[in-house]
Amino acid sequence: MKELDTETCDLLPYYYGYVSPNKQIQYFLIHKNASSSIENNLQKLGWAKKEIDLRSQRTLFVVLRDPFERWISGFVEDVSSYENKEISKKIIENINCDSNWFLDFLIDSSIFQIGWHTRLQSCYEFMCLPRDKIVFFKHGDNLNFKLHHWLLGEGIASNFLNSKYEHVHSGTNLYTRLQQYFLDAKNQDKKTKLLEYLKPDYDLMNSITFY
Repeated sequence: MKELDTETCDLLPYYYGYVSPNKQIQYFLIHKNASSSIENNLQKLGWAKKEIDLRSQRTLFVVLRDPFERWISGFVEDVSSYENKEISKKIIENINCDSNWFLDFLIDSSIFQIGWHTRLQSCYEFMCLPRDKIVFFKHGDNLNFKLHHWLLGEGIASNFLNSKYEHVHSGTNLYTRLQQYFLDAKNQDKKTKLLEYLKPDYDLMNSITFY
């Protein structure tokens, strides 16, 4: 797994995130990792969205997600929110049709990062920080439970037990189509190629201890 070098970290010391009311905890937002749900809850709890200094000595918490699952969700997000709506519409129509030519073309061409939401988690700027300054949480059914109790243990008010995930795209035709595409035995070589792209994220998740 490639770490960001010191020079890169010096050039990228800031990142938009959330700071707790007592200014001791920072949330590093990674898109498609329950970020919308966490954002909404932190705002209700009085956290401030601002440019956070990654070189500060404050504790940072980060949520990581299964890379393959996240990529599918991120792909749908990137395509659906593409700034050129006409192109976005054409892409969705092509993927939703019976032919797989468009997905085949993208994967055979190694075009895996479509936009911000398909960016590898291991390429985010928190990789500059010492691991002892980061508390890692895993995206999943018990995420809210763990966030709630960790924040309370840090002396910070929490209401995560009463919040719910926002599954923005999981019920869409495009999301279902992508799942079916990768479940098809004929496309296993395409899935293997995608997993090779996602390997740095799997290496990251296997190298850390989650809360």
